[in-house]
Amino acid sequence: MRLPSTLSGGESLARYLTHRNHYNELTSSVMPGAFEPPPDLRLSVFRIDGLSDLEVWENGQVNVIDKMLQPRSLYGFADIKVVEVQATSLTVDPDNTPPHDMHV
Repeated sequence: MRLPSTLSGGESLARYLTHRNHYNELTSSVMPGAFEPPPDLRLSVFRIDGLSDLEVWENGQVNVIDKMLQPRSLYGFADIKVVEVQATSLTVDPDNTPPHDMHV
């Protein structure tokens, strides 16, 4: 499914959690480290509006975990709105490769 190039502020994004220290099991909360950018400063997130929870999980497995050079587990995902990202003066750059992918 090809998504529109313009984003809605209310649109949901998923940041997949691939490290145990990206979340706190006791409080069911995402840790700040999950949003620390890599050296190129382009942090991948995925557009998830219109996807079921199962589809969001499958997307994370297929487009994140299965493409990693070192095997990792998918511990979950952070659901964040575009407007929350934009409120931090960051931009969201949709590229749709793989489908639903974008960078903050």
